[in-house]
This record gives sequence, structure tokens and C-alpha cells, in this order.
Amino acid sequence: MTEDRQTFGLETNIQKAAAIRNMCQTPGFKVLQEAFEEKVRKATKKILDPAVTDEEISSLRRQVSVWVEIEKLLKDLMTKGELSKRALENIQALNQTSPEVSDKEN
Repeated sequence: MTEDRQTFGLETNIQKAAAIRNMCQTPGFKVLQEAFEEKVRKATKKILDPAVTDEEISSLRRQVSVWVEIEKLLKDLMTKGELSKRALENIQALNQTSPEVSDKEN
């Protein structure tokens, strides 16, 4: 029962990672990514400008942090999916070898 739940959770993580990977490969996402990256470049230039006030810098950092958080979340979901895939493969390999071991013991 616990193993079924674990397997289901791993499979769910794998499916989520695949969905994220597919989404990130769409032309629309690439356009969005380029737009955000350009916004980050512009904000970085402004932050480095000594004429910009601390208040403006704080505002720019908040705006940029949204994209950084989105990227981090996407990477985390994909990493979790990859690790889940490896864990599921290990479980399946263990399940395939376990009966042979118990047969030899008998």
C-alpha cells in the first residue's frame, strides 16, 4: 500500500516535469522568456546606475524577483521530476531482482 502511494507520487512528479518541459519548449514560452530576460537586463543596468534612488532600486528588485522565482520554481519542478524518475527506475530494478533473490534462498 505504501509502495503504491510512493510510486504514484513519483509518477505524478514525472508527469509534472514532462508538462513543464513541454511548456518551456513552446514558441510562446520562449517569447515570454526573452521578454523577461530583457526586462532583467534593463533593470540590472538601472540598478547599477548611481543616479537611481534606493526606492527605485527596491521597486526594480521586486519586479525582477518575480521572474527569478518563476525560473526557480520551473527548475525545481523539473529537477524533482528527474529525481523521481531515477527513484522509480531504482524501485523497478529492485522489484525485478527481489523475486530472484528470494527464489534462490528457498
